[in-house]
Amino acid sequence: MMVAPVEAAWEFRVVPGGRVERAVPAEPPRGLRPGQVRLRFLAGGICGSDIGALSGVSTMDSFESAERAPLHEVAAEVVESADPRLATGQTVVGTGLTGLASELIEDADRLIPVPAGMSVAEAVAIQPVATVLRAVDTLPPVAGRDVVVLGAGAIGLAFVHVLKRAGAAHVLAVDPVAEREGLARRYGADAFLTATGQEWAAANPAPRPTLVVDAVGRQPEIIRGALTAVADGGFVLGFGSAADGDYAIPFAEMYHRHLTLASGRTRGGWVGVLERGAEYLLAHRADFDGYVSHRIPVADAGEAYALCSRPDATRVKVVVVATDEEG
Repeated sequence: MMVAPVEAAWEFRVVPGGRVERAVPAEPPRGLRPGQVRLRFLAGGICGSDIGALSGVSTMDSFESAERAPLHEVAAEVVESADPRLATGQTVVGTGLTGLASELIEDADRLIPVPAGMSVAEAVAIQPVATVLRAVDTLPPVAGRDVVVLGAGAIGLAFVHVLKRAGAAHVLAVDPVAEREGLARRYGADAFLTATGQEWAAANPAPRPTLVVDAVGRQPEIIRGALTAVADGGFVLGFGSAADGDYAIPFAEMYHRHLTLASGRTRGGWVGVLERGAEYLLAHRADFDGYVSHRIPVADAGEAYALCSRPDATRVKVVVVATDEEG
């Protein structure tokens, strides 16, 4: 009887210059705590926050000291479980903290089973769309509002789709890549402006929107600009991941114009959040066809991160897939 070879464990680390390279795991496998599962990586989506995190560790002096490549949108197979909700052999999707590696140890309460009939690469989209839905739940009533979404990447497009279907009267998508207009309109944008968030704010838009979503993140000037450009009594959601350090907020403007600034991070309740995301994607499957725009073998993970680091009119969600998965 022939025994299938066991694939050597791997992980990807960030090296100077913001690149990622494959390496042997720095630590041996450890045991599970109650509520955890051990996973075999199948697919993972690269988020804008992952690209931002690369810059924070890319100046390290040596390969050995570099951190594991950031990646938190994962689909994987359960190979060991210390949680009664998830069984060995199940394929799951959700949010992780491990990074890009062949073996992941994650908390089971951040994962749900992949819906039947959905490929692992397609399922990766559940996590970002779910977080957008959760964020929209925290907004004031959307129906009838004029909304601006800054950024027409994967998160921005999801916001456009969700906000329009929540009853927004007019959704303007703002992105510096002009060729993304077709994508933005496909997901529900009523209008598109080729500009950065800062350029849009500096132009003193008229009429002022009552709701602005920063779907870019890591640029404090976007938040400042949104607060100056939103209508009196308006609401600004800073959904994109925060840059390190403090932001200078125009508090006097907020005070006198009765503005509200909120953050969009999902902090808990992941099972319910993810289940809702799965339901939404299944209900709007035709609209999100092509949301996963690139499937790249994990061996070429460096190419995937590089693709997400530069403007590209065709890129929405980039997913790295295990080579034995059709994704």
